[in-house]
Amino acid sequence: MKIIPIDSFELKTNRPKKDLIQIFNDSIDKYETILGSSGNKLFTGNVDDKGLKLHRKAFFTVSNVFYIGKFVNSQGESIIKVRVRYYYPVYAILLFWICISFLIAKGIYPFIVNEGFTFFGNTILVLIPIVFFGIGYLLIAVPFYKDLKKTKKLIKNLFNIDVNSEPAASVDR
Repeated sequence: MKIIPIDSFELKTNRPKKDLIQIFNDSIDKYETILGSSGNKLFTGNVDDKGLKLHRKAFFTVSNVFYIGKFVNSQGESIIKVRVRYYYPVYAILLFWICISFLIAKGIYPFIVNEGFTFFGNTILVLIPIVFFGIGYLLIAVPFYKDLKKTKKLIKNLFNIDVNSEPAASVDR
């Protein structure tokens, strides 16, 4: 598991680019309303010759995880390089959470040094910002990796191919 919830992967297949685009378009609802899209497709988003931008559909809304990919033809096979990330405001929330954790640690430091608590009391005080940071990080990272795992499985079943989890070298944002 990576520290920052950003990932990338590649899809390799012998199918032509037009077939891949058609398969994706058959499983994607176009953006229709603010509250989500209608229909019972797997994804919402857009796919064209330039690449793809999509979200996996969740229970009653779309996922916050953003899949951005581009199509590359290489030696008779089509490769889809996909970059996976959250919306940028989610990273801002994570940065804010880190700053709050740091401020809590900074506020607790004088009590540890000057007040002469017992070892147990100092340990509890040290653990407060660490636990606070850990909870915030897990609230962001766990849903990301769960969504990534489900989406890779859906794409694997969609194309009947194996998904290469190695990082895609040059995926444009």
